Amino acid sequence: MGRVGSRRVAIVAAAMLVLAGAALSAAPAFGQDPGASPGPVAGAGVVTLGASLERLTDDFEPITDWGLLDTDEVRIEGEDGGLRIRLRSSDQANWTWRGVGQASAVLRTSVTAAIDGGSGETGPMCGSTDTDPSFYLGVVTTRQEWVLARIVDGAISVIARDALVAPSIGEDTTVRLELECAVTGDGRDRLAFFVDGVNVADATDAGSLGPFDRVGLYGGVFQEAFAVVFDDLVALGGDTYDPQVTVGPGPDRSADPAAEPTSEPSGAPVALSSLGATSVLWEDTFSERTWAPSDGERGTISYAGDQLRFVLRPTNNAIWTWLEFQSPAVVLGVETDVILGDGDGSAGPMCGSAAGEDPEFYFAGLETGNDIVIGRIEQSELTDLARAPLPAGIDVSADPRVRVRIECAGLPTGGDRVVVWIDGQLAADHVTASAIGPFDKSGLLGEGGDRRWRATFDDLVVRAGTTYAPQGDQLAASPAPVPSVSPAPRPSIVPATPLPVGALLGAVPDAFASGCRIVPEDPATGQLEALLCVPAGSATTAEYYRYASAEALQAAFDQYVTLAGGDLEGTDCTAAPAVLEYTIGGRAAGELACYDDPRGGVTIQWSNRDLLVLAFGTHAAGAYADAYTWWQDAGPNP
Repeated sequence: MGRVGSRRVAIVAAAMLVLAGAALSAAPAFGQDPGASPGPVAGAGVVTLGASLERLTDDFEPITDWGLLDTDEVRIEGEDGGLRIRLRSSDQANWTWRGVGQASAVLRTSVTAAIDGGSGETGPMCGSTDTDPSFYLGVVTTRQEWVLARIVDGAISVIARDALVAPSIGEDTTVRLELECAVTGDGRDRLAFFVDGVNVADATDAGSLGPFDRVGLYGGVFQEAFAVVFDDLVALGGDTYDPQVTVGPGPDRSADPAAEPTSEPSGAPVALSSLGATSVLWEDTFSERTWAPSDGERGTISYAGDQLRFVLRPTNNAIWTWLEFQSPAVVLGVETDVILGDGDGSAGPMCGSAAGEDPEFYFAGLETGNDIVIGRIEQSELTDLARAPLPAGIDVSADPRVRVRIECAGLPTGGDRVVVWIDGQLAADHVTASAIGPFDKSGLLGEGGDRRWRATFDDLVVRAGTTYAPQGDQLAASPAPVPSVSPAPRPSIVPATPLPVGALLGAVPDAFASGCRIVPEDPATGQLEALLCVPAGSATTAEYYRYASAEALQAAFDQYVTLAGGDLEGTDCTAAPAVLEYTIGGRAAGELACYDDPRGGVTIQWSNRDLLVLAFGTHAAGAYADAYTWWQDAGPNP
């Protein structure tokens, strides 16, 4: 059964414009004049990736199994002996697909595309076997570019693009387009794109969508109207990735008569390494308390040792924080270690605009499901712009600490470009139709799911540049000049140091210290000392445990909150079960939890991150308010 898909810029901002580089029509994003590149030579480069078995031929007379659509803005229909996509609205992308039967490790979609007016982009697609299928697509644009991209969950992300030297794409142009998609067997997919028989693009995606059992056809409009008629579609499949490459310059290669045939991608672009944010503006190890702590109904932001921690309360909440610099930059990069907690959520760095009291941001959201999302915050609303799988070899379930870098750049002809790297590898690249830059804010964001969730940030670096100067993508761009930008003043606050060995007993309040004694610690959990107090003032018992690290302390706190069970989503320990952050002298000090004790009464539990102490107070009789009052004077004292 045929299906159709669509995206409008208002939903996934400029999803279609990413492909076309609409903001870059005069000067493509990779800094090349479309007329200056020598272009590939017919017959050189990839011949096939292994697709040789006929899976489908379709002359569209009649049209069967394709998804059709008829609205005021979009018509996908049979016309002139072919299948026509006609768009009558700016910044709109639509596609349709059908199955080919057997799933293949390699699938090649070939089709004749006759552009019938307007400005836009068009091309064939290879589809995955998912219920809501994902696709690769190869398109040519009336702005003389070719683009390789993926569609996952309806969001379009660019894999590679460059100037198209020939043929010239415009009104009344007819061209033969072929896209071959192959599962390489190493966790990635390889894509080859052909225009009138010439291999113009050869790239490898960081993830894998195959095997493939669907072909598709795509159209996108830039302004007002665009129409294309497809005809004579052929789909070839292959059971094995078997690349065949001919000697010659191929896509994006200089002519070299001595070059040997190779099965590796002959025209894969040099990995993009920067958009021009090359000057270090500020570094933050989080040892100084620069970021303001926050405790609200959606979650908390606080220091945990020499790290900044976000704790998200249910359900589906997002919190963020930022710092502002004195001078805006054309390009701003924010890089940080992101440590994801257990459960579902996402976290990452942000670049912010210089405008207004309610600033706008682009963010990079590292997800616990091994995806990266580029998004935008506008009027405090989050919108996903693009989504991509993490690069091969990166699995946050195995190692939750990942280095995430986002760069945001204002483009010379309008719009912004946002790129994300994960552990140094290019992961996502998106161009927007409208601009929010220049940029003068760096920020951090966390977004949770149905349960309480946390993320931690460490070792942040902010870089800036005064000129959009992308490095990589076969550029010869020079580094951006060093900008004259300085960070906003930072307070000088020195955190307390952990207790010395043997000092735990001295940290207990004098009011009940006489009832306390040293008990065996549990080294397996990171405990260094343990103390039991019976009685402990109005509390039946009190326990104090000193830990070797902030990580061990947090793990223990979370473990006991989990063991407490029940609903601990309140924010007021004087009245009901709750988990919240608390402060000492206006500075975030730790977390506080209170809950019903299974033996009767109320238990109050808290951590002191500076002293690396976890403590408990159990009240066999009394209410939450009584336990909270006792806790306020229960230490530990430095």
